[in-house]
Order: sequence, then structure tokens, then C-alpha cells
Amino acid sequence: IFDEALSSEMASDSLTVTEVTISGADGQPWATAVLFRDLSALIQGIEAAQQASHAATVAVHGSVEAALGSVRQAALDDAEHARNLSIAAIAGILTLAVLAGWLMLRATTFTPLRRFASAMERIGDGDTEVDIPQTGADEMAVMAAALEKLRESARQLDRLRAEEAANSRRRQEE
Repeated sequence: IFDEALSSEMASDSLTVTEVTISGADGQPWATAVLFRDLSALIQGIEAAQQASHAATVAVHGSVEAALGSVRQAALDDAEHARNLSIAAIAGILTLAVLAGWLMLRATTFTPLRRFASAMERIGDGDTEVDIPQTGADEMAVMAAALEKLRESARQLDRLRAEEAANSRRRQEE
């Protein structure tokens, strides 16, 4: 069921899929997380900027055709300057939109994933006192809950090993 849902959701052009796999000591996958993020709002913003750029170019071209004689040359020069400014402004807006999208992805996905990966590695190395990253009520919160269960399992395993070692020492002393 999961593989079918995964493949159908991956068909969308505006969906990014991030998969994080941490290998255990034996080289086999120890933990895997798959995150989906919908980028349709960012894509719509880019398309709107492209439409605005096209509209500005068409408007400048129309005003140039209306000019006559020497006024026509001056209008052409002004229009070219306006077009260049429009292109520069649109390029700046697009750059800011991409930067904002990147920063948003970094803050909402990449940074928390790095913190989860670090916590998983430390738990895998036996550090059960590691802080579990806190998140909102999204997929990251589900991962945090699973990581908390993993940490508690590791603590319980450590207690059982300590008890077994103590029992073994008592048996050897007897």
C-alpha cells in the first residue's frame, strides 16, 4: 500500500521527495525517512512573474510602434531602457522568490532532517541522552515520536544488558 501511494504521489511535477537513509553498523539500512513537500505555490508564483514579464514586453513593444520619426527613435531608446529595467526587476523578484523558497525549505525540511539524522546516529552509537528535535504537528512530529520510541527502546536494551551482566557476574562468583 505504501509503495503504491508513494509512486502515485511522486507523479506530480510540483512535489519534491526527500529520502534520508541511515545505515547501521552492518551496512544495512537502519532508519529511512521519506518526506514530501508540495512546491505548487512557488511554481505558481514563478509562472505569474513570467506572465508579468511577457505583458511588460508586449506593452513596451506596442508603445514603440506608435512613435513616429525622431520621436520614434527616442521612444525606442526609452522602451529598451524600460524593458531592461523590467527584466532586471523581474530577475530580481524571481531571484528573491527562489531564495525565499530555498530558505523556507531549509528551515522547514533540511535543518530538521539534519537534526533528526544526528540524533539517530547518536542513539545508534549508544547515546540515549540525546535531545530529540521538537517540531510542529507535521511529518517531522511523527518522526520525533518514532525517534523518542527508538531512544526508549535503546535505554531499555541498555538496562537489560546491564542486568544480564550483573546476573552473569553473580553466577560466576557463585
